[in-house]
Amino acid sequence: MKKTFLCLLTMISILGVTPAKAATTVTATEIQVWGQAVVDYITANPSAVANLTATDVQNLKTAFTALATSTQISSYVNVYNNVLATSSGCAGIGTYPNVNQTNLNTCSNDIQVGLSTAGLYNEGALMGGIAALSKAMGAPLTIPGTTATVPMPAPTTPTTTLATTTTTKAATTTTAATTTTTSGSTTTTKSTTTTTIRNAEKEAAAAATTAISSQVQRATTIQQAVTIINVLSSIASPRAMVGPQRIALGDKKGMAAGESASQWNVWMNASRGYIANTFANALADTRFDGNVDNWIGGMDYAVNKDLVIGASAGFDRTKLDTLYNKGTFNSKGSMIAPYISYQINKMFSVDAVAGYADGDTDLRSNAFGLITAKQNFERNFAAINLSAVQWIDDVWQLTGKMSYISAEEKLKAYTDSSNATVAGQTNRLEQFRLGAQVGYWANGIMPYIGLTYVNDVKAPSTGLINVSKNKDAYTVAAGINIFNKDMIGNLSFTSERGRSNNRNNILMGSMGFRF
Repeated sequence: MKKTFLCLLTMISILGVTPAKAATTVTATEIQVWGQAVVDYITANPSAVANLTATDVQNLKTAFTALATSTQISSYVNVYNNVLATSSGCAGIGTYPNVNQTNLNTCSNDIQVGLSTAGLYNEGALMGGIAALSKAMGAPLTIPGTTATVPMPAPTTPTTTLATTTTTKAATTTTAATTTTTSGSTTTTKSTTTTTIRNAEKEAAAAATTAISSQVQRATTIQQAVTIINVLSSIASPRAMVGPQRIALGDKKGMAAGESASQWNVWMNASRGYIANTFANALADTRFDGNVDNWIGGMDYAVNKDLVIGASAGFDRTKLDTLYNKGTFNSKGSMIAPYISYQINKMFSVDAVAGYADGDTDLRSNAFGLITAKQNFERNFAAINLSAVQWIDDVWQLTGKMSYISAEEKLKAYTDSSNATVAGQTNRLEQFRLGAQVGYWANGIMPYIGLTYVNDVKAPSTGLINVSKNKDAYTVAAGINIFNKDMIGNLSFTSERGRSNNRNNILMGSMGFRF
């Protein structure tokens, strides 16, 4: 359909460069009457649409019929007229036949972007955009795939004008039909190409939403799972200060190996992350940036020296500037997650956690007029982790972790302020993580550095436009732990690298008490 749209623009791009501001607007009735006129023409002359297969013709008829009866026509028209009023390309498009080709291309692209941003990017809406663009420049409307034209109809325009065009076109109908018969293999290729283009357009419309969802999942659900795993398996957390005994410090005093473990442990963690996406090309624009805050706390109980059970709760808040549509993305969610930890032996331990969260997101787009919406979501995750700790000379601590995390986010359907309905979607993200950390003990203070390999075993994708192309990444970390008899504090900074166009940096602090 995109190719058909561009062909139409070529037909109406008559030489001339006299720009003029488009002052006209299109109405719902005009769009629907013209759509119906095209349906009538294609129905009466199915073979007149040159170089298109019968399936293509049927798709056009279906699109126009849907447009003529659409309950969302006011939303479409709102987008068309917002673009005509705000796009610099539309403002300088000129008056037919003196059309500025560069501005014409810009205006048509802005219409497509406006429809995509509003969640209205489909074949019927795109054809309505052709009518809006043609009226703005005073150009005749060309029926896609033909040279037949139809004037922009008024609500009471009879169909006799179209009938006259049909008679004129009749002489060329045989030629078009012959071309279709002779080029059987070419027709098949055309159908495949057209289908691919249509799929690409649909993928482009979903790319921005999928890009945001992927990174928000990593910064909220995945980060929450990783935080709890660290609490259960790392000396850089209060969890390591109580049973099960995770570390062997010889004669070091004031540490877990030198004392009997307290049965209760309570901990708190706060972090601020900066995430960004810089991807933009002719097919899709997914640029955004902003902050993600996570607050997580928990309490656990040592059933015996080897087994610990506990529960945690958290709250997250995301504030992003969505540069691709001059809008914002603000969400908040609440999370609960029980967990369990078992000490296998002196060196190894295994941990498991499962969590559930829900919340809502406020969406704002201001690309072509303000559009607002609220979308609800649900998230869940599960993770399992194997840890190993080894001390060298009671000074150097070596820690290794191997984790598998599965997360799912369900975005609910919603209706925005322009009365457009946007379908819900489910995003699934599964990660394998393998990391190592080196710390140096210095009388109650332990600085450390770490490196973790991350592989997205499964990630959200829009198919032709895959916003998760980089499935492999690595995270570098640096931090410091401060220990006391019954308390531990930690401050750390992590940065994920290796994903082109993505940024994910986190500053984190935690504190724990045992009693």
